[in-house]
Formats: sequence, structure tokens, C-alpha cells
Amino acid sequence: MTYGRSPAPLGGCLQPCRQHQFTHRRFLDDSIATTRVAPESAMPSVVVAFIGRLQRQVIMEKKSKYTDAELIDAYKKYGSQTDAGKALGVSQTTVYRALKRNGFLEPRYVKCAYCGKLFLAKQIRSSYCSRKCKDISLRLAKGIPCNPNAEPYHKICVVCGKPFDSFRDTAVTCSHECAVTYHWRPNNGSIRINTTEIWVNQKHGDSFEYVSHTRKYIRLRCKCCNNIIERSKSTIRRYNTECEYCKEQKELAEARRKMLSFLTALTESKTPKKCVCCGKEFYSEYANQKYCSDKCRNKRKCNGKGYRSRCRKYGVYYDSSVTRTKVIKRDHGICQICGKVCNEHDLRWGTLGPDFPTVDHIIPLAKGGSHTWDNVQCACAICNSDKRDLLGYA
Repeated sequence: MTYGRSPAPLGGCLQPCRQHQFTHRRFLDDSIATTRVAPESAMPSVVVAFIGRLQRQVIMEKKSKYTDAELIDAYKKYGSQTDAGKALGVSQTTVYRALKRNGFLEPRYVKCAYCGKLFLAKQIRSSYCSRKCKDISLRLAKGIPCNPNAEPYHKICVVCGKPFDSFRDTAVTCSHECAVTYHWRPNNGSIRINTTEIWVNQKHGDSFEYVSHTRKYIRLRCKCCNNIIERSKSTIRRYNTECEYCKEQKELAEARRKMLSFLTALTESKTPKKCVCCGKEFYSEYANQKYCSDKCRNKRKCNGKGYRSRCRKYGVYYDSSVTRTKVIKRDHGICQICGKVCNEHDLRWGTLGPDFPTVDHIIPLAKGGSHTWDNVQCACAICNSDKRDLLGYA
């Protein structure tokens, strides 16, 4: 198969050879510098490929313009890898690799940037003697509070299951091999561990079972009803997930319970009950009703509730025979502070009105007074509130 006559600058040669190397390179430089060369679409494919190979060859020659012997001589002359690299116009890593390939690299001891201890540096940029010193130094540089004398965390490797100690609270693997296995890389052929399944089972393992996931969504199987649900990753991370079917069943069960309570109340409403507070007989409107009205319920709540615990709190004597009803009956419902008659029906939306009778301690419990007959008196709610825990209030 022939391609016809080749272009004149190539000298009739389509493949790279030593005979026409100078001609090829001159043609390449002229084609880059001038605009009279035909575009790539008008050139044969073989010519385009040949020009690309020449370009890559020139770039590689520019990269490796110094041999290992020249780099080693510069290192011996200047005495350090940094100075040798600056003199030749290459990086410190290039000088280091040349020394390492030829066995001229001597053991280098470096002073730790944090603790000041000398250690054998394995790399050029080694500045810390251990991972602990590095972590502490980086945290202090970022302003994160840390304790240099803190004990290591005791953890279990998620890959091999062995226990290990680490100064990082986020560490999950015990070694580099386990870390490579944990964080999968496509080019090393290691098996990937599904990290999404791990944290999903840790957070929702009691109610759900992991099925699969995509880039944005996760599929879970409910352990109660065995239904599969799909949620976004952000929703599963932030909130508690709940199955719709199980939620509906819970709502139906709550509705059944309320209906059963209503039917029970209807059944009990046919038989009269006795009020716990006043002793009247009444018909209940709902199940477990104990009081005939809101007035009795409020009276029961205000009748000496909390005095026993308050006396125990302040360490004073408590007389169980002293109740609100008996104190009001003894004082004939007259406030002993302002002298007006209290109104026992002064209840406003379930709360006490200003004229409602209450029990007042002459010497407050917080000041050492006792809950006995000689230390209690009837007082209206507004006077009792204004008196607070003051002594000699009038």
C-alpha cells in the first residue's frame, strides 16, 4: 500500500530514523513557527502520528537534560540537595532520586519540629518523628485544643477486627494494608468494603437492613414489615427514618385504642361513680375519670401537694394532718394578711385567681419554718404571691 509522494520537507521518509532526524526536527520547528503548513485535517494520518511522536520525544529530552552523574557531582560540589537543585534548575526531589538510585544517599538525621528529638528521616520532607507529634503540631497550628499527654484511643479495626491504639479519634484501620483495603483504589486490585452499609447498620440497624445504594439514594428493608424503602443519603444521615406502612399501622392501633377507650367510657357512664374530692356521685364522660368537675380537680391538686417534698428539701418538720381545706375552715376563709374574705370559686381557665384561698407559712419553709398548725394561715393567692419568702410581711 502506497501513500503517494511524501511532502518535500520530510525527505521522502515517513518513519523516524537517525538519517533524517535533523530534517525531521527542523520540519517540526518550522511547522510550529510558520503558518503556511496545511492543517491536520489535510495531512495524512501517518504524518500526524509521526509529528506527535517527535513532540513527545523533545519533551522527554527536555525533562531529563541532566544525567545522574551530573546531579551527583553538583550534590558533592554544593553539599546539599536544595543548593544543587537550585544551581541546575531542577527540583530537590530530582537530586534525591538520583542519589538514591546510585547508592550515594547517606542516613539523614533530622530534629523533630515538635518535640526536638533526633530521628532518622526516611523522606526528604520528614519533619516529625512520629504521627503523634505531627497530629499535635497540626492541631495547634489550626487552633484546635488538644492535650499532648492524652492517652491513645482503643479501637478495633473494621477490616481485620484486631484491636489497636491510635491518637486520632477518627481512625478506623490498624495498618496501611487495612487502610488500602478500606479505601478502595481501582489500580491496586483490592476488595472494596462498603462503608455506606457500615454506618447505615450502625445508625438504623435496629429497624432496617441495608439493601443497596446509588450516588444519592439508599435502599433499606424494614425488619418489621419486610418492605423496601428508598431515601436520600442526607435524610438518612440527619433524621430518624420510619417506614410508611409501619407508621400507618401505629396510627391505626392508636385510633383503635381511642375508640376502645370511648366505648369503655360509654359503658361506664351508665353506672355512677364517686368523686374523689367531694364524694358526690357522677356519670363519667371518659374512662378513668375520678373527679366530677374541674373545680374538684383543681382543689385536689392544690390541697397540700408538694409540701412533703419541700419540707424534705429544706429539712423541716412536716405534719400530715395540716391540709388546705382544714386551714381554710379554721380561719373561716379570711385572708390573714389583707383581711378580706377569699373566694373559693375564683378559678380562671384552670388556674388560681387573685382571691382564691391558699395556705401561707408564717415563717417560710426556706427560712426554717415547719409545716405545722402554729406556722400556717389562710391567705389569698395574690397576697401569698407578693409575700414570697419574706419574714414579717404585712
